[in-house]
Amino acid sequence: MIKKIFLLVVLVGIILPVLPQSLDEVIDKVDLKLRRDKRYLNLNYVEYPAGGQIAEEFLSIPRTDEKEPFQLQAKDNIVYNIVFVREGIQVDSPMVLYVSQITDLAAGGEGFFGATSGPSKDTQIVINFADMYSLRQNQPQVYYKFYKIIDKYLKDNPDSDPPSLLKITPDNEIKTSLGISSRDNTDYLNYMRANSYHWYPRPKIEKKGGGRKKVEPVVASTFKIDATASMMSFSHEVMNFSLGGAAVELGFEDKVLNVLPYQGQMMTVGFRTLVTLSEKKEDIDQAVVIDARLLGRIGFDVWSIAKNIPFLAIAAPKLNTGIGAGVDINVTRPFGMPFMNFYLMAGSPDYSSPAIKTAIAGGKNEAYYTWNAAEASMSFYWNTSDNFVARFRMDVGAGYYDVYRAEYIGKNSKPSTKKEVQANFYPMVQFHFNFAPDDKELFGTKIKIFDGQAKMTSWLKLLELEGGHLFRFEAQYLATPFIRSKRAWDNEGGATVQLRYRYGF
Repeated sequence: MIKKIFLLVVLVGIILPVLPQSLDEVIDKVDLKLRRDKRYLNLNYVEYPAGGQIAEEFLSIPRTDEKEPFQLQAKDNIVYNIVFVREGIQVDSPMVLYVSQITDLAAGGEGFFGATSGPSKDTQIVINFADMYSLRQNQPQVYYKFYKIIDKYLKDNPDSDPPSLLKITPDNEIKTSLGISSRDNTDYLNYMRANSYHWYPRPKIEKKGGGRKKVEPVVASTFKIDATASMMSFSHEVMNFSLGGAAVELGFEDKVLNVLPYQGQMMTVGFRTLVTLSEKKEDIDQAVVIDARLLGRIGFDVWSIAKNIPFLAIAAPKLNTGIGAGVDINVTRPFGMPFMNFYLMAGSPDYSSPAIKTAIAGGKNEAYYTWNAAEASMSFYWNTSDNFVARFRMDVGAGYYDVYRAEYIGKNSKPSTKKEVQANFYPMVQFHFNFAPDDKELFGTKIKIFDGQAKMTSWLKLLELEGGHLFRFEAQYLATPFIRSKRAWDNEGGATVQLRYRYGF
């Protein structure tokens, strides 16, 4: 029921609080909107009948609200406008909305008291939106006949637009400052398909008479790989559950801390699964989708290896870490809320034998540790146009991490003292931009501001080969703290460059 209501509202571009309403209430509101504002809605129509003959399906059209069936008439002074909304954002093919009857009173001759006076044409809606929706649900052969008339017109006139009911002239030079956002998961899916290390299904698009019809998602290959020097993921069809999004991963990156790859002194391993709360796989753009990663963290001296890698221009890390476990979850609009992101990593304290420590006065050494981290945010998407060429996303939320300091006497591996020096939440904001001409992802960048530091990540598509092989150039840059004083455990900043290889995406 809710799914049908949402579809109706989206088709005519009306945003309503649909959840607490019945289907009939929403249909009535949509019908009222169409009646009152048809001069200001960008709707199109096709005149009928073109050849003077009325189709058999239109000789007795059932209607709602106990109205008598309506019969279209083949008269010289009567014409019918089949009004529809064309394909666009969230509308993959034309949808018939209602039928109006236009009667030419002048062509009908004189009235009983002489010549006809007043308006020369009388227009009335004879098949309203509620009637048309009922036809679609209960008499699909009648609805489909209306659809075929529109479909034929669009096919016969591919280079011209059908007549429009819009009675105002849009100023094409004026651009909306806020852009255009899709009303379902399209923006989220576009972003994840371009940037995620894990595969997202891509629906196959079939062209149908000026519209677009989505069919079963495309599965390009039996296995998929996304790999850089700092992060790798792998999935195979034997691992497929639900949407086929199960995968394993291995990486040297941290989601929360202001560190570059290999500066986190850890390696993560994980299992990822993609689940939709819809009965059909092809409804991924409409349903609530959960992207969940179960993570395990292993702390060890990564720097002893990374310092010899030539494409890393980074300073030595300051924080030690240890064994931990966590979860990273993305949820698409749960309960009508914005897109939500949750991350949690919890570790077990272990102060023995730190990999990174610094000599201090009195023959002592100090070391800093981090065990726990968390982040929660909401994501907002928009585009500069319905062509989805310039795509934007903004994450707004907060992050948390703790820091502990331990002192060691001489070469002793056990600390003489240890205490917590940091355990705070900080606001987090992250801006993303993707450039995808002709729906081909070409460039992406994001900048994250958290705890007084900024980290930027950018990628550029270099080469795409037949068979699904894709190569990208990626770079990351971490700035030194700029709105607060430097702490003892802060990294000096730096940059990394690497190639990213994707197959089967």
